[in-house]
Amino acid sequence: LGIKVIFVYTYSGVLALADRAQKDGVLLLDPLDCDEDLAALPNSVICIAKMSEDLARVPTLYAIGRSDLPASLLYVENDAFPVKMASVTRKLLNDAGHQLVIDAGYQATTNDFRALLLKARQGGSKSLFLYGYAETGVILKQLKEIGFQPQVYAMANILSPDIKAVAGAGLENIIFSNL
Repeated sequence: LGIKVIFVYTYSGVLALADRAQKDGVLLLDPLDCDEDLAALPNSVICIAKMSEDLARVPTLYAIGRSDLPASLLYVENDAFPVKMASVTRKLLNDAGHQLVIDAGYQATTNDFRALLLKARQGGSKSLFLYGYAETGVILKQLKEIGFQPQVYAMANILSPDIKAVAGAGLENIIFSNL
């Protein structure tokens, strides 16, 4: 086909295509994500954006500075990007001497988070880190339903139409990084 350059706008997409692009002599250009893992890929991958980790680093350090602790963490476990964000938050909290009340990955198709949210509330969580996609709206809605109001920290996609449609009033007072 003569394709020489492909713009890739998803973290997982870059990871999935890197080896094949190298074999085919195609340059992958990621204008949204960049981190040590992407930089270590074959030299046919170029990332020209913010450090991906900062999307989790900035709000986590902010939560530590505000003493929004203890915290809980929920993330999509079958996607590399939320897993990376969760690992950054987990490490920063551990390095600062804070253990997570709940540290749970879930499948993107999950639609009932009440048991995890109740455990987080019972464990005294003052904050909740959410790294996911459309299902994040369900989590926010269920937080409201059970009357649990931790400070929520999330990714910038929290303002997406899919999340807004489900979360409704659960979108209030959320802190996110949009570096």
